[in-house]
Amino acid sequence: MTHTNAKVIDITPKIREKLQEYQDRPDALAYVQELCTFAARTDTAVKASVYHRDILPQLVARVCEVVYLLVCACSVIDCRDPVQRVFHSNYMKNVGEELTRVLKEVESFILTLNGTARMIRYNLYGQYDRATIQTYMASVYQALSPFNPPAESEITNSVQKLIVGPGTGDSSAQSTSLQLDIVQYLGRILGMW
Repeated sequence: MTHTNAKVIDITPKIREKLQEYQDRPDALAYVQELCTFAARTDTAVKASVYHRDILPQLVARVCEVVYLLVCACSVIDCRDPVQRVFHSNYMKNVGEELTRVLKEVESFILTLNGTARMIRYNLYGQYDRATIQTYMASVYQALSPFNPPAESEITNSVQKLIVGPGTGDSSAQSTSLQLDIVQYLGRILGMW
C-alpha cells in the first residue's frame, strides 16, 4: 500500500499506549493481556536491535495493529463478572492459538537477532533473516484470520481510524465506509460469543 507523506501518521506510539491501558485494566481478558505483553516485549526487542532497523519496525507495527484490533473488540465487552471474563478469555485463547504461536515465534526470532553473536549472524544470515521478517509480517495478519478481521489491505487504515478518528484525509464517504467496516469487524468478533 502506498501512502503520500501528507497522509502517513505514525500511530504505533499511540497503539502502545492503548495496549498498556488495556493491560492495566482490572477487567481485561487474560488472553488479550498476554497478547499485549507479547507486543510490548517485541517492541522493546526491536528497539534494541542493531540490524534490520529498516524493516523490523514494520513488523512490530503489524504486531501492535493486530493486537490493538482485538483490544478494541474486547474493550466493549462487559467483563466485570469474573466468570464471564474467564469464559471470554478462554474462548479467545482457543480461537487465537495460531496468533499466539506466531507472536511467540516473532518474539523469539527478534531475540535471536539480538543475541550475543548478532554480528556473525547478520553477516551469515542477513538476507535470509530479511526474508524471514517478510514472512512473519504476512503471518501476523494471517494468524488473525480466525477472528474475521477486515481485509489485510485495510487493517492499517482501520487501526488508524480507531486511533485518530475520522478526518485523516479520506473523503466523508470513504471515512463512513471504513467506519462501518470496523464496526462490522468488531461485531463479527463479538458475535462469535
